[in-house]
Amino acid sequence: MFLRCFCVFFVIVINNVFAFDARTDNLASCKGALLEYIHSGSYINDLNKKADYALNYLKKEYSQNDVSNLAIVFDIDETLLSNTKSLEKYHFGGDKVVFNEITKAADAAPIHSVINIYNWAKQHHVAVYLVTGRSELFKKETVLNLQKAGVNGWDGLYFWPHDSNLSVQRFKANMRYKVQKEGKLIILNIGDQHSDLIGGNARKSIKLPNPFYLIPSNKKRA
Repeated sequence: MFLRCFCVFFVIVINNVFAFDARTDNLASCKGALLEYIHSGSYINDLNKKADYALNYLKKEYSQNDVSNLAIVFDIDETLLSNTKSLEKYHFGGDKVVFNEITKAADAAPIHSVINIYNWAKQHHVAVYLVTGRSELFKKETVLNLQKAGVNGWDGLYFWPHDSNLSVQRFKANMRYKVQKEGKLIILNIGDQHSDLIGGNARKSIKLPNPFYLIPSNKKRA
């Protein structure tokens, strides 16, 4: 996980000596800004706005297409499930070990506005697929967490193979291609990372806000 904190350094050349100006954003200030963004309600408001836009788009597409082959793809973390409390506990830092511990706890909170999209799709017979960067080693914990959040009845759930040499972006694009090869038209792809979305194989992609960490598109399984 990488805390998104953008600090500006000024380089001054004096008598051929490079000096770094001390006017920088402190890490504590960046974390403080994240906490304010969360606890002020701004984060969930921004997320809900994107979710509302996605649901309206889905309804429009549903009304204009043959519903028999429509599909929607969801990411899981920071899309259907929120790890905000755990991320705050670890001060928005950590590594693979930390994230695995968060995953095994199976207590990520539901993101209701996105789950509303999921439920609307299910109620209207739009196929739903979950494509996650979580390792398949955590399938049991992930299914448990999804069920606790009220997410059930998916048409496909794809985990990033723990022995895969594909980048996360390529893996996710491949899974969308797999869904298309099954005869489905993916009218909407929703995730919180650009690596969830790029690579095509969906009519429209919508990115949800995530100021907490970045998963590079070329990231491969460590």
